[in-house]
Amino acid sequence: MKLSFTTSQLTHLYKPIDFAKFIYIQKGRRWGFTRAAAQLCIIQIAKKKAKRILWGDVTYNNCNNYIRNYFLPILKQIGNYSWKKTEHILEFNGAEIHFRSAEYPESWEGLGYDLVILNEAGIILKDNYIYKNAVIPMMADNPNSQLIAGGAPKGKTHKGRPHPFFELCERAKADESGKSYHAKVSMYDNPLLDKETIEILKDEIGDPNKIAQEIFGEFVDEIYNRYAWAFDETIHIGEPRRMNGLPVFLSFDFNVNPMTCIAGHIRGKSIEIFKEYRLVNSNVYELCEQLWKEYQGTGMIVTGDATGRARSAAARKGVTNWQIIKQELRLKDTQLKVPSVNPEFDNAYMKLNKSFRDFDILINKKACPYLIKDLELIDYDTFRNAKNSLGDMSHLLDCFKYFCWSFL
Repeated sequence: MKLSFTTSQLTHLYKPIDFAKFIYIQKGRRWGFTRAAAQLCIIQIAKKKAKRILWGDVTYNNCNNYIRNYFLPILKQIGNYSWKKTEHILEFNGAEIHFRSAEYPESWEGLGYDLVILNEAGIILKDNYIYKNAVIPMMADNPNSQLIAGGAPKGKTHKGRPHPFFELCERAKADESGKSYHAKVSMYDNPLLDKETIEILKDEIGDPNKIAQEIFGEFVDEIYNRYAWAFDETIHIGEPRRMNGLPVFLSFDFNVNPMTCIAGHIRGKSIEIFKEYRLVNSNVYELCEQLWKEYQGTGMIVTGDATGRARSAAARKGVTNWQIIKQELRLKDTQLKVPSVNPEFDNAYMKLNKSFRDFDILINKKACPYLIKDLELIDYDTFRNAKNSLGDMSHLLDCFKYFCWSFL
């Protein structure tokens, strides 16, 4: 097997598994916990130190990504493995890894596991039910079981009470019995990350609390985890209006319910979002019809969701959404500013907030109520890990995200 660990991962993850029952890793982004924990699971099974492992994560989509990118490339070297996708069970060497999502805490009940991995512990342990009613009882069934919980901190408190991950880390630091191991690591502890890039990331994040949490893995007293944290209602809401003679910049997000788009002007550092479109139970043809009536002859420039390049069942004759937009709005290729793929989540997050800091952005209060609601209310963790729970929210935020990414 071709496996590799950084020095920090060997010190704080690989070695403690030999003596600690509880291992808590409080970390900054990109330390490499997920990949290292996946390799550790394979090692423990190969050494026959674990026959049943529970991997707990935020969503099943995350689990599937990690299985594809971290587990299977190694297991293919070994051979003789089985991935039961429906049951979310990975089998090899006479052992099993059960993958469970925090979206369905009731599914966590199971056998006494030899090893329990809690990935993104700062997020999934917000729900104390998982730890108290699932993890601890399952470990009690096996006196030799071990727990490894790692993740970026998500504040010292949650809903007015101490955050469970914070409490567990504090207990581990105070434990003199040797049963618990605690480590705090930062992005700087990963030698594979370029230090100059980390400094640029710190500048783009901007918010000191966010830097302390996301870069250095600190628990902070209070942190407003809103996705659009740089959006300021007192600065960025006003009454910008469409100006005749100026190009109209459009940004689309494709959904049947709702179909959405925002319209704005760009004048140097001045960004004016003067209207949103939110059509319920509609399609791209109806949206384009409305846009053409309002903006024909304005030199429209458009961007949006790159997945619109795929053929859509909602589109007639099997063409793509972007082909329809180009046709219905009579656009030239030079007017289409659509990226080949959508930006990665964190890159788009940083770009959006940096745009609020670098540009004079003004959003029409009366004409963009749903966009403003998204900017005010949607938090980072939900938008990233449980977007489906937002219902019909977030689509205008997606439009604005694509707008910033392509135009600013």
